[in-house]
Amino acid sequence: MADAASTGSRIAGGMTYCVTVCADGAPADNVFFPNTESDKAEKHAGTPAFTVHGEHCALPYAVRVYTRSGDLSPQEGDRITAGVLQALEHTRITFSAHDKDSELYKVNEMAANQPHTMSADLAALLAASDSIWRLSRGLFDPTASRVGDEAGACKGQWTSLQRQGNVLTKSVDGVRLDMGGIAKGWGIDRICETVFDFQKESRAEGEVCGALVEWAGDVRVVGSKG
Repeated sequence: MADAASTGSRIAGGMTYCVTVCADGAPADNVFFPNTESDKAEKHAGTPAFTVHGEHCALPYAVRVYTRSGDLSPQEGDRITAGVLQALEHTRITFSAHDKDSELYKVNEMAANQPHTMSADLAALLAASDSIWRLSRGLFDPTASRVGDEAGACKGQWTSLQRQGNVLTKSVDGVRLDMGGIAKGWGIDRICETVFDFQKESRAEGEVCGALVEWAGDVRVVGSKG
Protein backbone atom coordinates (compact mmCIF):
# COMPACT_ATOMS: atom_id res chain seq x y z
CA MET A 1 0.00 0.00 0.00
CA ALA A 2 1.18 3.52 -0.74
CA ASP A 3 2.15 5.84 2.09
CA ALA A 4 -0.87 7.27 3.86
CA ALA A 5 -1.50 10.98 3.43
CA SER A 6 -4.10 11.45 6.15
CA THR A 7 -5.39 9.88 9.32
CA GLY A 8 -8.07 10.67 11.86
CA SER A 9 -9.16 10.29 15.47
CA ARG A 10 -12.31 9.75 17.48
CA ILE A 11 -14.38 12.77 18.55
CA ALA A 12 -16.29 12.42 21.81
CA GLY A 13 -19.98 13.11 21.61
CA GLY A 14 -20.19 12.41 17.90
CA MET A 15 -18.74 10.12 15.28
CA THR A 16 -15.66 10.55 13.16
CA TYR A 17 -15.10 8.92 9.79
CA CYS A 18 -11.36 8.94 9.26
CA VAL A 19 -10.62 8.93 5.56
CA THR A 20 -7.11 7.79 4.77
CA VAL A 21 -6.00 8.71 1.27
CA CYS A 22 -2.88 7.06 -0.07
CA ALA A 23 -0.09 8.93 -1.80
CA ASP A 24 -1.34 7.63 -5.16
CA GLY A 25 -4.66 9.37 -4.58
CA ALA A 26 -6.68 6.24 -3.87
CA PRO A 27 -8.59 5.93 -0.59
CA ALA A 28 -7.30 3.29 1.81
CA ASP A 29 -9.48 1.45 4.29
CA ASN A 30 -11.75 3.85 6.14
CA VAL A 31 -12.30 3.56 9.87
CA PHE A 32 -15.66 4.38 11.40
CA PHE A 33 -16.09 5.16 15.09
CA PRO A 34 -19.75 4.92 16.20
CA ASN A 35 -21.12 6.57 19.31
CA THR A 36 -21.05 4.70 22.58
CA GLU A 37 -23.70 5.21 25.27
CA SER A 38 -21.26 7.31 27.30
CA ASP A 39 -20.65 9.48 24.24
CA LYS A 40 -24.37 10.13 23.90
CA ALA A 41 -24.58 11.16 27.54
CA GLU A 42 -21.86 13.74 26.94
CA LYS A 43 -23.66 15.23 23.94
CA HIS A 44 -24.68 18.85 24.06
CA ALA A 45 -26.42 21.17 21.61
CA GLY A 46 -24.22 22.02 18.66
CA THR A 47 -22.11 18.83 18.69
CA PRO A 48 -21.87 17.33 15.20
CA ALA A 49 -23.39 13.89 14.81
CA PHE A 50 -20.80 12.95 12.21
CA THR A 51 -17.43 14.21 11.00
CA VAL A 52 -15.39 13.14 8.00
CA HIS A 53 -11.92 14.59 7.52
CA GLY A 54 -8.68 13.94 5.68
CA GLU A 55 -6.62 15.42 2.87
CA HIS A 56 -7.33 15.84 -0.82
CA CYS A 57 -4.87 17.34 -3.30
CA ALA A 58 -2.54 17.64 -0.28
CA LEU A 59 -5.03 20.04 1.36
CA PRO A 60 -6.88 19.27 4.62
CA TYR A 61 -10.67 19.13 4.67
CA ALA A 62 -13.32 18.46 7.31
CA VAL A 63 -17.07 18.02 6.97
CA ARG A 64 -19.18 18.25 10.14
CA VAL A 65 -22.76 17.07 9.80
CA TYR A 66 -25.56 17.93 12.26
CA THR A 67 -28.81 16.00 12.71
CA ARG A 68 -31.99 16.77 14.60
CA SER A 69 -31.61 13.69 16.81
CA GLY A 70 -27.86 14.13 17.28
CA ASP A 71 -27.15 10.70 15.79
CA LEU A 72 -26.32 9.17 12.43
CA SER A 73 -26.04 5.48 11.61
CA PRO A 74 -22.83 3.98 10.18
CA GLN A 75 -24.70 3.24 6.95
CA GLU A 76 -25.78 6.87 6.62
CA GLY A 77 -22.23 7.95 7.42
CA ASP A 78 -20.93 5.69 4.66
CA ARG A 79 -23.23 7.31 2.11
CA ILE A 80 -22.33 10.86 3.09
CA THR A 81 -18.62 10.04 3.08
CA ALA A 82 -18.85 8.51 -0.39
CA GLY A 83 -20.56 11.66 -1.65
CA VAL A 84 -17.95 13.93 -0.05
CA LEU A 85 -15.08 11.97 -1.62
CA GLN A 86 -16.79 11.97 -4.99
CA ALA A 87 -17.22 15.76 -4.87
CA LEU A 88 -13.57 16.26 -3.90
CA GLU A 89 -12.32 13.97 -6.65
CA HIS A 90 -14.56 15.61 -9.24
CA THR A 91 -13.08 18.98 -8.28
CA ARG A 92 -9.57 17.59 -8.78
CA ILE A 93 -10.26 15.85 -12.09
CA THR A 94 -11.83 19.01 -13.50
CA PHE A 95 -9.81 21.90 -12.06
CA SER A 96 -6.35 20.69 -11.00
CA ALA A 97 -3.59 22.60 -12.78
CA HIS A 98 -1.01 19.98 -11.80
CA ASP A 99 -2.56 16.55 -12.40
CA LYS A 100 -2.09 15.36 -15.97
CA ASP A 101 -5.44 13.56 -16.01
CA SER A 102 -7.41 16.72 -15.21
CA GLU A 103 -9.37 18.73 -17.75
CA LEU A 104 -7.69 22.00 -16.79
CA TYR A 105 -4.21 20.51 -17.25
CA LYS A 106 -5.17 19.50 -20.80
CA VAL A 107 -6.48 23.01 -21.47
CA ASN A 108 -3.20 24.48 -20.24
CA GLU A 109 -1.26 22.26 -22.65
CA MET A 110 -3.29 23.42 -25.67
CA ALA A 111 -1.63 25.42 -28.41
CA ALA A 112 -3.06 28.72 -29.60
CA ASN A 113 -6.29 28.39 -31.61
CA GLN A 114 -6.68 24.72 -30.67
CA PRO A 115 -10.35 24.18 -29.68
CA HIS A 116 -11.41 22.36 -26.53
CA THR A 117 -14.99 21.29 -25.82
CA MET A 118 -15.44 22.15 -22.15
CA SER A 119 -17.33 20.14 -19.58
CA ALA A 120 -20.39 21.91 -18.18
CA ASP A 121 -18.56 22.47 -14.87
CA LEU A 122 -15.47 24.06 -16.43
CA ALA A 123 -17.66 26.24 -18.65
CA ALA A 124 -19.71 27.40 -15.65
CA LEU A 125 -16.65 28.23 -13.54
CA LEU A 126 -14.98 30.13 -16.38
CA ALA A 127 -18.19 32.12 -16.83
CA ALA A 128 -18.21 32.92 -13.10
CA SER A 129 -14.52 33.84 -13.28
CA ASP A 130 -15.22 36.19 -16.18
CA SER A 131 -17.87 37.99 -14.13
CA ILE A 132 -15.46 38.38 -11.20
CA TRP A 133 -12.67 39.51 -13.55
CA ARG A 134 -14.95 42.26 -14.86
CA LEU A 135 -16.23 43.30 -11.42
CA SER A 136 -12.68 43.43 -10.03
CA ARG A 137 -11.37 45.24 -13.13
CA GLY A 138 -8.86 42.50 -13.73
CA LEU A 139 -7.59 42.13 -10.16
CA PHE A 140 -8.98 38.59 -10.15
CA ASP A 141 -7.38 36.83 -13.10
CA PRO A 142 -6.85 33.05 -13.21
CA THR A 143 -4.31 33.52 -16.02
CA ALA A 144 -2.07 35.85 -13.96
CA SER A 145 1.45 34.61 -13.43
CA ARG A 146 2.40 33.70 -9.87
CA VAL A 147 5.70 35.51 -10.44
CA GLY A 148 5.42 39.25 -10.89
CA ASP A 149 7.41 41.41 -13.27
CA GLU A 150 10.21 43.77 -12.17
CA ALA A 151 7.63 46.18 -10.77
CA GLY A 152 6.05 43.37 -8.74
CA ALA A 153 2.89 43.19 -10.86
CA CYS A 154 1.41 39.91 -12.06
CA LYS A 155 0.27 40.19 -15.64
CA GLY A 156 -2.79 38.24 -16.71
CA GLN A 157 -3.99 37.35 -20.19
CA TRP A 158 -7.65 36.68 -19.51
CA THR A 159 -8.72 38.36 -22.74
CA SER A 160 -6.70 35.79 -24.70
CA LEU A 161 -9.34 33.19 -23.79
CA GLN A 162 -12.14 32.89 -26.31
CA ARG A 163 -15.37 31.11 -25.30
CA GLN A 164 -18.01 30.30 -27.86
CA GLY A 165 -20.71 28.25 -26.17
CA ASN A 166 -18.86 25.31 -24.63
CA VAL A 167 -15.81 25.61 -26.92
CA LEU A 168 -12.67 27.25 -25.52
CA THR A 169 -9.65 28.49 -27.47
CA LYS A 170 -6.59 30.55 -26.58
CA SER A 171 -5.30 33.23 -28.92
CA VAL A 172 -1.83 33.21 -27.33
CA ASP A 173 0.52 30.27 -26.82
CA GLY A 174 1.58 29.52 -23.28
CA VAL A 175 -1.42 31.00 -21.48
CA ARG A 176 -2.20 28.86 -18.44
CA LEU A 177 -5.14 28.83 -16.06
CA ASP A 178 -4.95 28.34 -12.31
CA MET A 179 -8.42 28.04 -10.79
CA GLY A 180 -7.14 27.77 -7.22
CA GLY A 181 -8.78 31.08 -6.30
CA ILE A 182 -12.28 29.76 -6.97
CA ALA A 183 -12.25 25.97 -7.45
CA LYS A 184 -12.10 25.05 -3.74
CA GLY A 185 -15.21 27.12 -3.12
CA TRP A 186 -16.89 25.34 -6.02
CA GLY A 187 -15.95 21.98 -4.49
CA ILE A 188 -17.29 23.02 -1.10
CA ASP A 189 -20.60 23.97 -2.72
CA ARG A 190 -20.78 20.50 -4.30
CA ILE A 191 -20.13 18.88 -0.89
CA CYS A 192 -22.95 20.92 0.65
CA GLU A 193 -25.24 19.79 -2.16
CA THR A 194 -24.26 16.18 -1.44
CA VAL A 195 -25.14 16.52 2.24
CA PHE A 196 -28.53 18.04 1.55
CA ASP A 197 -29.34 15.66 -1.29
CA PHE A 198 -28.97 13.00 1.39
CA GLN A 199 -31.22 15.05 3.67
CA LYS A 200 -33.98 15.12 1.06
CA GLU A 201 -33.81 11.35 0.66
CA SER A 202 -33.74 10.64 4.39
CA ARG A 203 -36.96 10.13 6.30
CA ALA A 204 -35.31 8.91 9.49
CA GLU A 205 -35.52 10.64 12.87
CA GLY A 206 -31.85 11.58 12.58
CA GLU A 207 -32.45 13.65 9.45
CA VAL A 208 -29.57 15.94 8.51
CA CYS A 209 -30.27 19.60 9.33
CA GLY A 210 -26.91 21.34 8.88
CA ALA A 211 -23.26 21.08 7.91
CA LEU A 212 -19.98 22.94 8.28
CA VAL A 213 -17.52 22.31 5.45
CA GLU A 214 -13.87 23.36 5.47
CA TRP A 215 -11.23 22.82 2.81
CA ALA A 216 -7.81 24.42 3.23
CA GLY A 217 -9.17 27.57 4.84
CA ASP A 218 -12.30 27.97 2.72
CA VAL A 219 -15.44 27.51 4.83
CA ARG A 220 -19.18 27.26 4.19
CA VAL A 221 -21.91 26.78 6.80
CA VAL A 222 -25.39 25.65 5.77
CA GLY A 223 -28.56 24.84 7.71
CA SER A 224 -28.64 24.71 11.48
CA LYS A 225 -27.15 22.69 14.34
CA GLY A 226 -30.41 21.08 15.36
